[in-house]
Amino acid sequence: FGYLTPKDIMLARLNKNMRDAAKKTIVPMTEFSVNTIGKYNAMRAMTTALPNLTHIELQNLLPLTIQIDGELQPITFEHKYRDGEDRYDPYGQLAASEVNHINHNVEIISNFRKLRSLRICGAPLNGRYPSLFNFPLLQYLTISNSHTSIRWDLEVLSGFPLLKELRCGDHCNNYIMTGNINSLRVLKD
Repeated sequence: FGYLTPKDIMLARLNKNMRDAAKKTIVPMTEFSVNTIGKYNAMRAMTTALPNLTHIELQNLLPLTIQIDGELQPITFEHKYRDGEDRYDPYGQLAASEVNHINHNVEIISNFRKLRSLRICGAPLNGRYPSLFNFPLLQYLTISNSHTSIRWDLEVLSGFPLLKELRCGDHCNNYIMTGNINSLRVLKD
């Protein structure tokens, strides 16, 4: 299974032996972007079926759509990830605007213990998420785009002893990052 994409591995799990083999497979670094509810549900299934996934990109969760008269129309409410601890809402307006949003658990990615690359690009996250900063094999971390309001301290980089590359930018809300710049010494050559 090691040469197949995550989708192909999930489709190839036809019997108990193949399901057990899939659980042991280290999935190669292939793009797996969680940007729709369908892909979120696939990621949720992969936490047990394919726990050795090595790359995930979390993006904005687009609602399910159907085509009516040639145009795509959303058929569900807006979706977002459940708020983390100490959420950022300086004017108290977010809670009111998100009252009808369907919340999803982002912390399920902590089940992917072999994760080597994590990209958070435009994912609707708000607050502290300790489970996002505890991957001992992680080598590449990217946090970007203005939809992301993750609060984090540079000290959490110690949860990534093999980290080689940290990217934080592209209109990222950097005012929510705190800590001592010396914490970046954890980055490997």
